[in-house]
Amino acid sequence: MSVFTPRAVSLAMTALLLLLVLAGCGKKGPVQPLYAVPPEAPRNLQVHQQGDSFLLSWQAPARNQDGTPAEDLGSFQIFRSSFDASDGCPTCREPQELVANVALGNPEAVQQVKHRFFWRDRQLAIGSGYAYRVVALTHGKRTGEAALVHQVCQAPPPAPLQLQADLQQNVIVLSWQPTAALPEGSKPAGYNLYRRLTDGPAPLVPVNAKPLKKATLADRSLEPGRRYEYRVSALARIEKALLESPLSEAIQVTLPADQ
Repeated sequence: MSVFTPRAVSLAMTALLLLLVLAGCGKKGPVQPLYAVPPEAPRNLQVHQQGDSFLLSWQAPARNQDGTPAEDLGSFQIFRSSFDASDGCPTCREPQELVANVALGNPEAVQQVKHRFFWRDRQLAIGSGYAYRVVALTHGKRTGEAALVHQVCQAPPPAPLQLQADLQQNVIVLSWQPTAALPEGSKPAGYNLYRRLTDGPAPLVPVNAKPLKKATLADRSLEPGRRYEYRVSALARIEKALLESPLSEAIQVTLPADQ
């Protein structure tokens, strides 16, 4: 007859529990640590004013705080605070108001263009200052270090008028009326032209890589038979701040299909 000692029973139960844990849900792949190291701060956080909104953009952190690759990112949190532009201190305290909790892969919350993420804060008060804190979270909700940025919302230039399109073979030549009335103290800094397919999302990045110096652009990178929508904006610079106007009225152009 076999005799089961308390030690033998304990070892058997431990082995059984280990087998159950290893079997788990049957998924293959590396085991995720229960307390993953939190990531570093998002990289290259920037804020750009468009009309009465701010467009925040950043890159995901490349590493965790211990130097290992940041491969467990699940979402970003964006915090905001406002300050008096005349005598406020935007760096005296970190923003605490949570204004966005965006999961990666959710295009309705945050958009990604190449390696940058974009989020828009709308209907801001002209003359007020806003500070932002952006942090990355792991899938286990471990919060990383913060990236900070602040800017004053200033009066933007007016949107350009009379946007027109002239179809020349397989090229669409856009032109518009140059913007003359700029906010006091600002200097003209060019234009941005935005293009989208009529069934596609609103563009975040203009067609031009650098601000256009003239009120015209020949768009050549087009597909025959597709319908495009265009809008243009004016840029002005006040000291170090680059301000962008609201977008102009849209025009739509269909490029004829190849004959």
